[in-house]
Amino acid sequence: MTRYRIAVCDDEPSELEDIVESVKRYDVHVEALRKNEQEKLRAEFNEQQYRLQMEYYQQLKERQEETRALWHDIKKYILAMQAVAERGNSEELHKIVRDATDAFERSKNISTIGNPVVDALLNPYLHTAEENGIKVTLDVTIPEVLSISPLSLSILIGNTFDNAIEACCGLPPEQRKIHLQLRKQYRSLFYRLDNPYSDISRSLRVGSHHGYGLKNVKRVVRESDGDFYAEKKNGTFTVKVRLNCEN
Repeated sequence: MTRYRIAVCDDEPSELEDIVESVKRYDVHVEALRKNEQEKLRAEFNEQQYRLQMEYYQQLKERQEETRALWHDIKKYILAMQAVAERGNSEELHKIVRDATDAFERSKNISTIGNPVVDALLNPYLHTAEENGIKVTLDVTIPEVLSISPLSLSILIGNTFDNAIEACCGLPPEQRKIHLQLRKQYRSLFYRLDNPYSDISRSLRVGSHHGYGLKNVKRVVRESDGDFYAEKKNGTFTVKVRLNCEN
């Protein structure tokens, strides 16, 4: 009877070992892709942080200049009215009053809610909205000082207003409107922005950031251990945010 002996070489990998090695290599590849995407998102976020911080300081400077110019105009009109009143020229007095009224009407796009940071951030968007025929209503009750960083407020206000203004610009003039509600209650800041939208227009892109805007808003919310909610309903896009606020 002939016997056969089968030799197994321990140094040759089995088919199962090949599969295990392939899975390991795949996991390494996926992890590398994940880290690369995280770095990409972090770079996008840091770039926007820097841009918004520079814009914030520029807006503070412009706000200060606008305030100085407004006070200069007030003094000018008061002195002119006093001089004309002393001469008893009622027709010229009425003209000065009309000019003063026009000047103050033009300054209505300046936010004066009392918080210098939020005022500085809102002003350029109110100006852009006015240029595009968008009616903005503000319902704001916040203290003069907030514990939330100016950068976080920049990301929140900047991205949501960019989005809302772009959405409105794709609509007929009579439909262009934005409503902002901002409340400080207990230890939370509640932010809500409503604007109409059209599915035909590029309504939910955020400026030139191609969708990174709302992601960055969500990141600010996560860092604050807050809440984020957004919905499209009956032709209106709504963003609701709650941030923790110590003061």
